[in-house]
Amino acid sequence: MNKSEKLTTQAHFFENRLIKKKKHLKKWAKRGGVFCYRVYDKDIPEIPLAVDIYTDFSKDIEQPVPSVVNDGEDNRYAIIYLYKRPYEKTQDEQMLWLKTMTSVAGKVLNVPAKNIFTKIRQKQTGKTQYEKKSANSTVIVSKEGSAFFYINLSDYLDTGLFLDHRLTRINIGKIAQNKTVLNLFCYTGAFSVHAALGGARAVTSVDLSKTYLQWAKNNFILNKISLKNHEFINSDVLEFMQTVNNNHRKQKWDIIICDPPTFSNSKKTKTILDINKDWLNLICECISLLSDNGKIYFSSNSKKLQIDTQAIIEAAFKNRNKTLVIKDITKQSIDEDFKNSKIHRLWEMFFVN
Repeated sequence: MNKSEKLTTQAHFFENRLIKKKKHLKKWAKRGGVFCYRVYDKDIPEIPLAVDIYTDFSKDIEQPVPSVVNDGEDNRYAIIYLYKRPYEKTQDEQMLWLKTMTSVAGKVLNVPAKNIFTKIRQKQTGKTQYEKKSANSTVIVSKEGSAFFYINLSDYLDTGLFLDHRLTRINIGKIAQNKTVLNLFCYTGAFSVHAALGGARAVTSVDLSKTYLQWAKNNFILNKISLKNHEFINSDVLEFMQTVNNNHRKQKWDIIICDPPTFSNSKKTKTILDINKDWLNLICECISLLSDNGKIYFSSNSKKLQIDTQAIIEAAFKNRNKTLVIKDITKQSIDEDFKNSKIHRLWEMFFVN
């Protein structure tokens, strides 16, 4: 089989797989009111792509979208990620391959070419995952549950909403009534928005990036949430927790969300975070800030992370003189569009008397 025949064959396989996934997920999304979801994720090893669908609600809200927005009539958008690997292709061959697959995706998913954005995923170093990739912004507004979010389709590798944590965010909204919530490594504040909309008494969002903290504030304003009782703290997360823990009258939170990056060595801080090495220290700091009846939700997408639950339980008893329960709730946190992937792991932690 020559290269042209191989490309045609792969395009055919990709098209058939997308048709099948679209039929299933479209019904699921309609039933559940899901407007942003993954429709393909390396289902065929020879076609290492991820395809995400977004529905734009910009015309349905009162607040203006703070950037350039595609003003076409179609409100469906797609992000196509190519997982970079050592291909036996030239740059031109790779671009032709990606262009062909993009055309297939647009046709099957009914997304016009101008609404499709292609990006390359590869091993990240430091903060490169969060650096701006484009100077021409395309921002839409999409919806998750009762919350609206600004989605930046063009500027960064990620859009501002990690789709795999959809169920957990919605669950946080359901349990947040009259609670104090701490969202660590808050990114664009999606967990924080759900908590606030769920009636949280106060939400504290912490992130090292001023850009993402402002994005989080914009998401609050978009949802008509007053900023009065909510804090947005620009800080290294470990430094923030250590400062609070060193305070004589240290604050406690009822719900703590901790979804750290696998690795971070930003120039903005002296702290280097390697979650595969620093998980125990990070969790112990969270435990110190947890109210007696509170819950920690700790998540990671590191495939190499090995958590020793007994070490956490012993540390919690030593520091708080309380018995900590740790539950792996990964399975119930994975929605239909990520059902067969190992996109993340999630643990729930709380004290028992």
